[in-house]
Amino acid sequence: MLTVSNECVVCWKCIDSCPEKAIRENEKKLTAKYIIPVVEIDNDACSECGICKEICPVDAIQETDSTVAAWGEAIV
Repeated sequence: MLTVSNECVVCWKCIDSCPEKAIRENEKKLTAKYIIPVVEIDNDACSECGICKEICPVDAIQETDSTVAAWGEAIV
């Protein structure tokens, strides 16, 4: 599972390079007056080829453990 962190500068390099077209720009509404662009990954469409991670100039795309996302914090 891949996620985009807050370090993303919305340069579009990952969007343009994704062979599956699983990455897209969306809008995040902060207030009624301010809207910022954000990059989102559709993990169902993602083939996890890693091209986006390699091309990102700020290392904003990270792999996350989908088990923790599904079940919450890991039980140790």
